[in-house]
Amino acid sequence: MPEKRRKFSRLEKVAILLLALGEDITAEVFKRLPPKMVRQIARHMAELSNVPASDVEAVVEEFLKFAEEQKFIVKGGEDIARNILLKALGDKAKDIAPDLVIKEKIDPFRALQKVHPRFIADMLKNEHPQAVAFILAKLGPEKASQVLPYLPEKLRFDVVRRMVKLENVSHIAIQEIEETLRQQLSKVEVSSQEILGGVKMVADLLNLTDREITEDILSKIEQENPELAEEIRDKMFVFDDIVMLDDKSIQTLLREIPNDVLLLALKTASDEIKEKFFKNMSSRAAEMLKEDLETMGPVKVSEVENAQKEIVKTIRRLMAEGKIALGKGEELV
Repeated sequence: MPEKRRKFSRLEKVAILLLALGEDITAEVFKRLPPKMVRQIARHMAELSNVPASDVEAVVEEFLKFAEEQKFIVKGGEDIARNILLKALGDKAKDIAPDLVIKEKIDPFRALQKVHPRFIADMLKNEHPQAVAFILAKLGPEKASQVLPYLPEKLRFDVVRRMVKLENVSHIAIQEIEETLRQQLSKVEVSSQEILGGVKMVADLLNLTDREITEDILSKIEQENPELAEEIRDKMFVFDDIVMLDDKSIQTLLREIPNDVLLLALKTASDEIKEKFFKNMSSRAAEMLKEDLETMGPVKVSEVENAQKEIVKTIRRLMAEGKIALGKGEELV
């Protein structure tokens, strides 16, 4: 006849759990508990002796089941649960909860790259602007520029203003922000510190954002801090700045952009910009392009803006590669 398993009180189970974890982790847990509870648990720990492995395993399984049912996540909770399994059960831990023991953590920011910008904005609209600034900075200029238009106007300006000053982010702040994403996406690992944001990040972001939104944000920044607005503008390159490129740079650019993109981009361009391209093409190519522009029917403003963004993006890449430069020998940094 099998031996009847002993029934433990709730505090006794906690004591068994902590004994399985070891002295170091138990000490950390005690720091976060009320003194009265610490005394009660410590008393039970002192009274427990020679708890069978089967009882330890039962307590661990009960804890894991409770955690799963309650969606119980605490800071470091996954690590604690993993330690409990490995220290108390050894190799059996993989059989009880393989997903917890062998699970590879997923970077939520990488996961967000595949999420629709509208959903991301909806998820962030009630978060603190500083947290939103950090998340957009982590997503990078291209994805952030897609999210920005969906944010409420007031939040949009506040976020961009904070991104300018967002540089050295502490480990604690990163953990707090990632905890918000963890609840909706996945658990993540973070480095101790990351350098994000700053004027260049904001300039890159606004380069890829709709012109109307960009000008609205910059005008508001200018009202608050004219010097900062000027600094951001200095690091931006907009489509109209193409007139500052020298002829050799235009010729290099023409080899990189498809004809249909150039045609769309020039639909609303100034005569000066059009002429800049015409004179750096063969006579035949220039005449064909002029004819196409004259016979082109109505197109959506968004299509023109997207084509111009694509050209600006190509220009910035070529500048970064050192293949083109501004006409006065200046460089975008």
